[in-house]
Amino acid sequence: MGRVRHISFIVGGSREFMRRENVTHEQAYERKFDNVQRVVAACVTRNIPIMTFLLLPMEIRTHSDYPSVVDSLVGFTDSLRKWPLIAERRVKVSVLGHWYNLPGRLVDNIKALMEDTKDHASFHLNLCLNYDGRQEIVDAAKIIGRQVKAGKLDPESITIDTMKESIYWSSAPPNIIVKTGTNNILAGFMLWDSSHASIHITGAPWQYFTEDALEIILRSHESGTS
Repeated sequence: MGRVRHISFIVGGSREFMRRENVTHEQAYERKFDNVQRVVAACVTRNIPIMTFLLLPMEIRTHSDYPSVVDSLVGFTDSLRKWPLIAERRVKVSVLGHWYNLPGRLVDNIKALMEDTKDHASFHLNLCLNYDGRQEIVDAAKIIGRQVKAGKLDPESITIDTMKESIYWSSAPPNIIVKTGTNNILAGFMLWDSSHASIHITGAPWQYFTEDALEIILRSHESGTS
């Protein structure tokens, strides 16, 4: 299937990891975000230019552990700002979803992180926060609707490309989506862009995902056996 340009990860299974390892929410999320950085480094080493991680689905805002997730994300975004790899390898960080509705201390960190990396262009790291795939399509439809209402777009000229240009990520769609966690639900992740992606379901919490597992997935895809 050729070179992988964009790999996406559904980062799931933290509750199962807590049960297996008998750890707290905070410990599970610390391990979760540490592993995100390890996998980002592995992807950069393999010269994969685009990486997308679903870290905070919109639905989690109703869960009891939501405050712990937010606290961990504040620490994670702080860590990314200080991480030498981001500057050395010119990694641009973008945040997809309704992140601006998150608590202020996290929003401030997100803004600073994106500002720090806005001129980077060698690699792209997308973090999906307060994200829902259906909402992404609704938001794209609203953008197109406003263009039609303003007389800037003829409804008859709307194409697949029109929708693509209006979703959160308008560049290359993912070649691979890796689903971690103990269920097989894709949760509507990248609904518009996933039609031709190769799906790999690990069946284990994200915290157990390794560089070796990544290598196996990449080799399977590139050999055309996935």
